[in-house]
Amino acid sequence: MNEIDLLHNLKQLKRITPREEFSRQLRQTIVAPEPTFSPLFRIFSWPVVAPALIAVFALAVVFVQLYTAHQQQSRVLSGLNNEDILSELASSGDINIYLNEIAYYDRADQKISTALAEASGDGID
Repeated sequence: MNEIDLLHNLKQLKRITPREEFSRQLRQTIVAPEPTFSPLFRIFSWPVVAPALIAVFALAVVFVQLYTAHQQQSRVLSGLNNEDILSELASSGDINIYLNEIAYYDRADQKISTALAEASGDGID
């Protein structure tokens, strides 16, 4: 496109006008009075609803934290059940038997290793 074509196109675009109906509607929209809202709408407007939603969310978080802490405390205290502790102590007798056997085998191993050391030392001399 050259410069003459551009000028011609601009002159044609300059002659474009909006439809009469659109012009009338736009004027009415611009000049129309501001709409009035009911008092119910003012109650549920964003500046009122937003703090209420934040408060509800904060309370929900607090209740969830309290519930979780209570559940954890219940689990901790359930470990202090006297019957469970007594049954565990009753079964710990087996542990003492195993510890005595380990001590016996340890002493036997020490005696055997001492005897082997003496026997191997006598054969070298």
